Amino acid sequence: LGYLVFNTVFAFKIYKKLITSVVEFCNNNSINIIFTGPISRPVNSIENFTSVIFDFYMNKLILNKYNKTYLKLLGTNHNSQYLFCDDQIRANEIGHQRIANILFNAVKNI
Repeated sequence: LGYLVFNTVFAFKIYKKLITSVVEFCNNNSINIIFTGPISRPVNSIENFTSVIFDFYMNKLILNKYNKTYLKLLGTNHNSQYLFCDDQIRANEIGHQRIANILFNAVKNI
């Protein structure tokens, strides 16, 4: 458990540095950017929990600190339809369509 927590904290720090660099680059070059959060990981409860924590942390960082668009992609169902293939790892056609619609609406509103 300590190994998992240490890796998660380390990963968050790396992502924070990466996001900071990307935001600075975009700001310096007048580029609009849209960040997307992770998808759910129903195959494994630890991975799914990590996705939820990562989504919370990144949402807070990107919206509150940088005031950039952040799209939440978590979820396993949409309109009562399951979003994943039988292996519960890959998004199925409905899952891909949901993500595409979320992205399309965000880009359309820029």
